[in-house]
Amino acid sequence: MSPTLSETDQEHIFKIMLALKQL
Repeated sequence: MSPTLSETDQEHIFKIMLALKQL
């Protein structure tokens, strides 16, 4: 298990959420 993957996933979700809020 790599914590880096989890962090990247979290950032991806955050960016998606921000994009959704902008819409």
